[in-house]
Amino acid sequence: MVENITMINTKKIYFFFLKTFIILIFIIACLELIVRFLGIADIPIRLANKELGYIPQANQEGRFLDNNWAFNDLHMNSLNNFSYTGNEILILGDSVIWGGNRLDQKERIGKLINDLNRKKNIFVVADQSWSFKNQILYIIKFENLFKKVDKIIFVLNGGDFQKPTSWSNCHYQPTNKPKIHLYFALKKYVLKTECPDYNSSNFLVPDFEIEDGLSLIESRLPSTSLELLLFQSKEEFSKLQSLKQKIAKYKDKFVKIHEIIDFKNFWSLDSYSDAIHLNKRGTKNLANIIYENFIMK
Repeated sequence: MVENITMINTKKIYFFFLKTFIILIFIIACLELIVRFLGIADIPIRLANKELGYIPQANQEGRFLDNNWAFNDLHMNSLNNFSYTGNEILILGDSVIWGGNRLDQKERIGKLINDLNRKKNIFVVADQSWSFKNQILYIIKFENLFKKVDKIIFVLNGGDFQKPTSWSNCHYQPTNKPKIHLYFALKKYVLKTECPDYNSSNFLVPDFEIEDGLSLIESRLPSTSLELLLFQSKEEFSKLQSLKQKIAKYKDKFVKIHEIIDFKNFWSLDSYSDAIHLNKRGTKNLANIIYENFIMK
């Protein structure tokens, strides 16, 4: 009798744990499907190396929540592959130009300017935390493809004049698509775990002088106009603080130089979403400023 009761209790415990395990698996599977459906872990994959630091991999597209994103054959934030007509204008920058996941493809700088302009083909190259030197390295890497480019416009803020940024963040610049999207989202947004300790020497980008990089571009692309827009942070704009001292050594390399404070009648503190980045209104305003003062002139 006692043995039968013991056997029955053992079976009950076994089926309880089995049922619990199945329910947990079911919940995890449902959460994984939800995360995949919403695109919470669907962010651009990066190519990381010593040559450029990191850059969105070519020929990829996806959807983060309701926002679509895409990159073409030359790592540019565009649905269209690069054209070679001589009507191309490149715009390079960091996260200000990048825009981030909060913007849909149609709301980003390149698309907005292309919608304003039908005579030129506008292509944007940018990434989070890129320095001026990362942007220069990109132009040098693909210089043979840019012989006919009309203009190269750099959009730089006060923090962009440091050494080239090397890859180090596996959460914000992942180099592989996550196999389990739920796990990736938990690590990035909830647990905020540290990335593994990668061998930094494998990804460390050699430093160089900005003036030397610009001189090389100037010699390799003699028919291309180099132009510059200096972008003030929210605090700098509130003080109308110029950034021209940052480029004093090589200002002659640029055909045209403007600052956001030059357009204070068309710009406001309401354009910022935080200390440096833009909201949708600010992105539209910046697109208009670039179009009217660099593309049209």
